[in-house]
Amino acid sequence: MIFYLEEEPMLLNDLLRLTAQKIDLSRCVSVMKKTGYIALIEPFLRSVQGQNIAAVNEALNEIYLEKSDYESLRASIKDFDSFESI
Repeated sequence: MIFYLEEEPMLLNDLLRLTAQKIDLSRCVSVMKKTGYIALIEPFLRSVQGQNIAAVNEALNEIYLEKSDYESLRASIKDFDSFESI
C-alpha cells in the first residue's frame, strides 16, 4: 500500500479492491490513518463497508464528518452498527 501511495496514488483504490479478500481491513485503515491519506481510499472503504468492520465504519464516519456529508454519515450509522459510538 505504501509503495502505491508513493508511486501511483490514483491506482491505490484499484489495488485494494483487487486484494480486498486477502488483506486485513482493520490494518489497512490503521496504516492509511498513519499516513494521513485515509480520505484517498474512501471509494474502497465504501465498497467493503458491507462487511460491517468497526475500523472501516469509523474511518468512513470520520471522513463524512470532515466533509460535512451528514446524509452519508446518517446512512452509514443507520445501516452499519459496528463502530465506537463515542
